[in-house]
Amino acid sequence: MGRIRMQEATTTAVAQNRLKHYIAEESDALLKTLRLYVWRAGLAEGTAVAALALELLNDVVVEALHHADRFDPERQPKAWLLGIAANLVRRQQEAIIKQARREPLVQDISQQPTMSEDELFDRLTAVHTPGPDGHFEMQETVTAVLSRLSMEDQHLITCAILLDMDGNALGRTLNVKPGTARMRLHRALNRLRQAWETVHAGDGENNDHE
Repeated sequence: MGRIRMQEATTTAVAQNRLKHYIAEESDALLKTLRLYVWRAGLAEGTAVAALALELLNDVVVEALHHADRFDPERQPKAWLLGIAANLVRRQQEAIIKQARREPLVQDISQQPTMSEDELFDRLTAVHTPGPDGHFEMQETVTAVLSRLSMEDQHLITCAILLDMDGNALGRTLNVKPGTARMRLHRALNRLRQAWETVHAGDGENNDHE
């Protein structure tokens, strides 16, 4: 039994070395193919294609090395690696499709029965009030909430809620497909809701101590 495990470990190590060597030598060619995969799958457009392809390559490498025991070192790595990439792309497509079906656009949420979300969006759309000098001032609470989000999330929230962009407009602004924009917005909204609850929970604790 120990000899069999040793042989399996040796075979896996050989497979990993074979894969690492191929990836190092052919990374440019792989990236070129993956950019095509990303573009055809509609996961990104324009300059975002290259960035997403690089992320995909990193995911492929992780997946390939993790499952190197399934790779035959006598085979050419290219087909096996691209097969992994195709599966990863398919998973992203399925996630985007499912998310698009589950999540309404922000401008449609006001029609939903969830009052807590309505109140959240109403407060955000009312945060800008014209000051005496003609500029816009943001309420302190909203500033505290938004400061807890990344710059990317703040940009998403501003475009989707404050600027009332629909999925197509948001996708054009982010240079991605509308489905991808919806998925990113959904995640940003979850983080926004958590930040809002955290800030208000802190305000409640402060008031209790006063």
